[in-house]
Amino acid sequence: MDIILIIALLALFLLPSFFMMRKQRKQQEELRSFQQALNPGDRVISAGGIHLVLTDIGETTVTGELAHGVEVTMEKIAILRPADQVSPADQVSPADNTSTANGAHHPENDERDR
Repeated sequence: MDIILIIALLALFLLPSFFMMRKQRKQQEELRSFQQALNPGDRVISAGGIHLVLTDIGETTVTGELAHGVEVTMEKIAILRPADQVSPADQVSPADNTSTANGAHHPENDERDR
């Protein structure tokens, strides 16, 4: 009877960890394959949030253009996602956009609006 209880407790703690590790490995593999498939001209976002257009792809580095004539070189592993992929944080409903022309709300504008 005690052995069944021990097995049940082990399963209770080990199974969720196993599934989380499996999911993480899948996400890492997807990211690795995305990074290996990068091509010049791709619009991407780096780990630091920098948006750039790739101009040259090396074995471990990429070179990208930030603005016309401004290029940076960074490690390929710093590229996280395509720039055309929208994250949920970027999606703001029009009702939430108040107080400024670009849609950002600033508390200091509350007094000016009165």
